[in-house]
Amino acid sequence: MRQIFLGFLVCAALLFGTPLALAGNVTITGGYISAGAGQYAVSITGTASSLTVPAGSEIAEICVETAGVRYRDDGTAPTSSNGIPVVPTSTAPACFQYGGPLNKIQFIAISGSPTIDVSYYKTSQ
Repeated sequence: MRQIFLGFLVCAALLFGTPLALAGNVTITGGYISAGAGQYAVSITGTASSLTVPAGSEIAEICVETAGVRYRDDGTAPTSSNGIPVVPTSTAPACFQYGGPLNKIQFIAISGSPTIDVSYYKTSQ
């Protein structure tokens, strides 16, 4: 229960710009504002797809629709059988927040023709 409550406080601080002190003398201040959006078609053939990241972007909300993808962000291109899988259901996209190196993340289709929708965010300071 404590972890859920702490997660709620962190989300509230990021969304509403409320300062929040965490263990280890880390303080979250400000909030995030939109830095842009993008939509990408991903193929199983050919090379992995990278994101076109707007300047200043720090984090992203990534949603995968239609079919599954795999991604890597370590400088090695994913394959249809190697990388972190993200697979939507038949009724809902698979969405996740990503705060790693946005300029290094690459995607490739596991099968079919997936679409990736991305919203980018930067700090409001």
